[in-house]
Amino acid sequence: MKKSVVLACAVAGALTLPAVAHAAAPTYDWDRVANVKAAAEQIGQIQASQGADKAFVFITNCYKTHGLGSSYSKYFEGCIAQDLMLMEALAAIYSRVDPAVLRRSGSPSVDQLQAALNQRIGGAYATYKIPPTEAQALKKIVDTHGMPVFLKIVFPKAKTAEPQPGKKQ
Repeated sequence: MKKSVVLACAVAGALTLPAVAHAAAPTYDWDRVANVKAAAEQIGQIQASQGADKAFVFITNCYKTHGLGSSYSKYFEGCIAQDLMLMEALAAIYSRVDPAVLRRSGSPSVDQLQAALNQRIGGAYATYKIPPTEAQALKKIVDTHGMPVFLKIVFPKAKTAEPQPGKKQ
């Protein structure tokens, strides 16, 4: 199994979150799909114009700023969505690089990216006592609605995979 798929699986189903006993899902008073798309556009533009390092600094600052709120907010959810998108893209790229090359360049391995992502998101959800099922729901929104926006901005010349008649997908 490719490591980028492992990252997606970790977030979607086996994300190591602190146990949140009988926590109820928050009530959302925002359009989650629109929020994720806006977050994707914002982090995509930063990534495309300033690089992954600046995008990661932006996300780190996002967590610091919006993690101070007394309740889970659309802005904090945007931080999580941006983190998921950036790390998914980096994991896909890094999974194609020889691990020795990553080590020599001081870049993290895909496993290290995954562990750090799990820690950040686990901490984010624990702060507001959000149940793990919400991590899965947000990941689905990110994959379906956010990643296409992010990837189109970051890789504008890449062709999207179009289903072809007669071929199994």
